[in-house]
Amino acid sequence: MKGVGRYAPSPSGDLHVGNLRTALLAWLFARSTDRTFLLRVEDLDRERSSDAARLRQIADLQAIGLTNAERATRRGAAGRPPTIRLRGGPVRYQVSDTLHSSYEGPAHDVVLQRFDGAIAYNLAVVVDDIDQGVDQIVRGDDLLSSTPTQLHLTSLLGGVPAEYVHVPLVRGADGHRLAKRDGARSE
Repeated sequence: MKGVGRYAPSPSGDLHVGNLRTALLAWLFARSTDRTFLLRVEDLDRERSSDAARLRQIADLQAIGLTNAERATRRGAAGRPPTIRLRGGPVRYQVSDTLHSSYEGPAHDVVLQRFDGAIAYNLAVVVDDIDQGVDQIVRGDDLLSSTPTQLHLTSLLGGVPAEYVHVPLVRGADGHRLAKRDGARSE
């Protein structure tokens, strides 16, 4: 079976050059290792996500030549149930990373379902990765420390750990990382 690499942006604003660079690297890593490349829009942030941003992101990725079948992880639940969490406990995981060699860290407590009924990012991304056969994940190195928690969820759900590539963040002239929430632009 052919593997699957993915890029999973949140449609909470326009992509900036750091996002585009990570998407391109995810595409290149998938292609260079004979994997299918998957764009999966993670629209779990109900307050900041929009269809307009999702469509602009897809158009931007297509403009730089990255194409595939898009899948959006639309989740929803009625009412306001309590937040459901998974305790990480004393469990530690060793992350094998293509750029960082190895990293060991604890599996932290993690929200599985938010108080508003939405499935939380960490659970949704792990379930989707398992379901879609994702075996390579390229993302910013600011997420390296959260990887043991995702490996813990993957293990509990019977999934196989993916190959991780945590790339350095792109920084602006002021030295701060580029982030959509801070108004980073794609121009």
